[in-house]
Amino acid sequence: MGGFGSGRWGSHSKRYTKENSLTLDLNFILKHGGLEPRTGTVHWSRNDKEFASIHYEIRRTFEGKFRLNLDYQNNGESVFESIELVSTPQNLGGERYWMCCPLICNGIPCNKRRSKLYSPPGCKYFGCRDCLDLTYESSQESHKYDRVFSQFASDTSSTLEMVKRMFDGIKKRSKERSK
Repeated sequence: MGGFGSGRWGSHSKRYTKENSLTLDLNFILKHGGLEPRTGTVHWSRNDKEFASIHYEIRRTFEGKFRLNLDYQNNGESVFESIELVSTPQNLGGERYWMCCPLICNGIPCNKRRSKLYSPPGCKYFGCRDCLDLTYESSQESHKYDRVFSQFASDTSSTLEMVKRMFDGIKKRSKERSK
């Protein structure tokens, strides 16, 4: 029980990563006109081919607050999403602007201040990494070879730590030779 190959990690589906999600970057939007009421479009492309776009509008509400309204198609369905924009003062003057995460998790509005919101494959709306339970590709790769290392350690009567150190040394020498 609990030995090499036990468990169900082989069939375990990985969490979505921020790298394979659409990223809505407020700093990118503000770079192209600041926080002035206006409209625009954000485009996403891969290999010089556009695969997604979103029309946005920055509006000032009657209360004097700003909102970022998104209008886009998701799997053929029209989606409208409105995101509150807030600011915080900077130490040396000026303000920094944030999007408040518009998602509701377990009946509680998130409203965390974020400069980037994400929409992973299959998700209808944009939200923060926490609400969408996103991870980084690098964190999924960090334990990629643990099963192989465990088997090698078992076969050679070594510890897992010794095997990892040995392979790290090989990897470092290989990089030094390729320079």
